Amino acid sequence: MKAFYFCRKNAFQVKRLSQTLIDRYPNVKIKEKKCLGKCKICTSNPFILVDGEVIKSKSLEKLAAKIGKYIIKKEAH
Repeated sequence: MKAFYFCRKNAFQVKRLSQTLIDRYPNVKIKEKKCLGKCKICTSNPFILVDGEVIKSKSLEKLAAKIGKYIIKKEAH
């Protein structure tokens, strides 16, 4: 599985979420980028980018759940 990227400028404290993900899924790479070029999403939702796919949600908790499902799905293949 490729790395998960989050935007340093995201207003929804995705950086805090990244530490939770590292604790839960130590084999997953979480990387911070200065800008991911997804400004429209970045200003309106917490999101993370993986394999070119945007995973977003209305809250950090829901985003964490979506990412968890994504990881489990990818690990099953």
